[in-house]
Amino acid sequence: MQDEIRAWHEEGRRLPLKDAGRGSDVLVFEIAVRHQLSGNDGSYVALALEQKASLATADRKMAEAARREGVTIVGLLARG
Repeated sequence: MQDEIRAWHEEGRRLPLKDAGRGSDVLVFEIAVRHQLSGNDGSYVALALEQKASLATADRKMAEAARREGVTIVGLLARG
């Protein structure tokens, strides 16, 4: 098990990830409250909005909230 965890950790370290910074806690809160989302879902919408990125989600409520915030949805819910 430890070897698997170590391998997974090493694999994760090789991913080309970019630190997007702390983000705006206020924006996350505002989006979550405005659209009755969890803080977690609100953070995904806020990050997509701040980074001017598309959002892939299978969660209809989050997709609708993102659309209302001007975020493009990709994937199964792209057309609403």
